[in-house]
Amino acid sequence: MAKLSFEILELTALSLSLPANRFRPMFADHATINRVNHYEPCPAPDMVLGKGWQADISALTLLSQGQPSGIKIRGQDNDWIKAKFIPHSFTIQIGDLMEGYTYGLYKSVENRVVVSGEKEMYSVALAFVPAILCLSLLTSRTQQSTSLSTMASFIG
Repeated sequence: MAKLSFEILELTALSLSLPANRFRPMFADHATINRVNHYEPCPAPDMVLGKGWQADISALTLLSQGQPSGIKIRGQDNDWIKAKFIPHSFTIQIGDLMEGYTYGLYKSVENRVVVSGEKEMYSVALAFVPAILCLSLLTSRTQQSTSLSTMASFIG
């Protein structure tokens, strides 16, 4: 997964007309955080969320979804859009750190999970995070604007 994450970082840098290895030093001492999610079926799925909305603090999150999939992404018009399930694939989400690294050109993805009324659901998330020095610059969503400007000056 680290190899795929580094390839995505390289493509991101190239899309910004930066050298392919621009983000590599920030991830020299990277970590991956794995999470397995299990959601029981719910008799009233319209009344509950499996997981409330949030944005990932990571640089990237690679999400493998089971079927049915309950992940929804907040669109530009503020509506929730159900992520299309594609077998044997990953949903790649930009996190808060990548938003900071790209000076907001790439936006952190707000997402949530809606439970199924009929079947249990599973997902596996892998968050890719940089060395602790970079991670410590972004301590909470409430300090985001200060942290993003601090991070921007750090990566210059």
